[in-house]
Amino acid sequence: MKKILAVFIFFIFTGFPALSEAGKADIKFKGEMLSADIQNAPLKEVTEKIGKEKGIWFKGEESLFEEKVSVRFTDIPLEQGLKRILGNLNHSIVFDKNSNVQGILIVGTSAGKGGKPVAMYQPAAPPEIHPGISPEPISEPKMFRSRRNMPPPGGPVETNPADLEAFQSMKNAPPPPPPADMPPGMPPEMDAMMKNVPMPGNNEE
Repeated sequence: MKKILAVFIFFIFTGFPALSEAGKADIKFKGEMLSADIQNAPLKEVTEKIGKEKGIWFKGEESLFEEKVSVRFTDIPLEQGLKRILGNLNHSIVFDKNSNVQGILIVGTSAGKGGKPVAMYQPAAPPEIHPGISPEPISEPKMFRSRRNMPPPGGPVETNPADLEAFQSMKNAPPPPPPADMPPGMPPEMDAMMKNVPMPGNNEE
């Protein structure tokens, strides 16, 4: 009697907890409706049952399928039920051309190792640009700035008073006399002689 009692106590403290740790995964389909009663079951067991019943594939790292799942619901749409089951996992649902669930890609847990959130890439938003408005002020080249400060062409010119007086005296001077022409009909000999005559006022040595 004592031996039977000892064996019974042994199963209570060893066998029964082992059975409870295995968990359960009770999944039922009714058309496109899904019911589930899952308690501490590995994700691999749950996905295998869903794949066998509905032909839905599941892909991801093997370690992700060791995650424990505990959820309970009754008669909800298939897609919504799958999201409830995968609530703690980051995943993407693949649909076929008829918008039916074809497969699920599991990319990670909602919290990384050590409880840190999984880093997700998010592209930076491009700067907002309004039509006709430059996003940044355009700097004016230095050359244009220097020329902008110069006086416009055609303005007053600075002159020296001495240069102005010399210009006025040259302007008022009488024009030079025209060259003397020889009377027409003069013989060539006379023409040569007149050219050799010294000008008045010149002294011969």
